[in-house]
Amino acid sequence: MATETMTGVCGICPGGCGVDITLEDGKITGVKPTKGHPMGIVCPRGARSHEVVYSPDRLKYPLKRKGEKGSGDFERVSWDEALDTIADNLKRIADTHGARSIMHYIGRGNFEQSLQDMLAPEGTRGPGASNLLFPLGSPNSAGCGSICFVSY
Repeated sequence: MATETMTGVCGICPGGCGVDITLEDGKITGVKPTKGHPMGIVCPRGARSHEVVYSPDRLKYPLKRKGEKGSGDFERVSWDEALDTIADNLKRIADTHGARSIMHYIGRGNFEQSLQDMLAPEGTRGPGASNLLFPLGSPNSAGCGSICFVSY
């Protein structure tokens, strides 16, 4: 088994903690703080981030419910079908109840801030501004901060 350590930046939150990443045969097996990094820490979520990457419960493609609600019966669908279904439903809700009846929630653990920011309206900054519902007329956005980053 080939083991190596790489130095990088944790992506669980925007804190940018320096980490040493242990790889065994190319797979992440551990994450710990890099000695001498200005942050000098890594939170429990960052330290266990390899469990997120390799979780058997991690979704890797879109699923659509095909059974009764709560049955856990899903089928794999294409990204195009998933996005079209979401867009159609958002439009239907906005047309029926008004755009302000829709809100999105920003969570963390996406490993890449730009995934939240890529659809932000021009001239806006920050994850709260990355509201892909703006074109529908909804200003509503909520979310959580990172446990370590916000505490700084």
